[in-house]
Amino acid sequence: PLIEAPVRTGDGSTLGYFYVQLDRSRAREYARELGILLGLMLAAAVLAGVMLAHVITKRLLRQPLGDLMEATRHIATGNFAHRVPVRKADELGRLAQAFNTMAAYLSSLFRTVYASTAEMARSSQLILAKAQGASGEEDLAEIKSAAKRLARVVERLHNLSRQFKT
Repeated sequence: PLIEAPVRTGDGSTLGYFYVQLDRSRAREYARELGILLGLMLAAAVLAGVMLAHVITKRLLRQPLGDLMEATRHIATGNFAHRVPVRKADELGRLAQAFNTMAAYLSSLFRTVYASTAEMARSSQLILAKAQGASGEEDLAEIKSAAKRLARVVERLHNLSRQFKT
């Protein structure tokens, strides 16, 4: 577009006219180059942000998740004494604490099952031995006593098994 403005003297009379012819194509080219540059800068900033988030996430999550994976391997092989180190009081720290609580509960549960099955084995062996050689009232009383112990252990194991949701 053409812009014109009068050029005036100090007393206000018109000395002439000032004409400016604007070429918008150069302004459009500049705006296009600026848009491309801003787009590239935005893409670089987003990429840098994603890479930074990846590095931070990896650093923050790698150790706690690695600890949990290691503890899971120990629990899976029957080592219920292994504990996860609780490094922070955040969500991962609470997860580690919950895992340790679960491991302690499982350890206690399996110790109880182990002790109960050992007692069952002893009682059943005693019943079997006394039943094979039973000759009188005294042997019969021992058999009854061992059978009652065995029944109590079986009941205890049955109660324990009710805690499992299968």
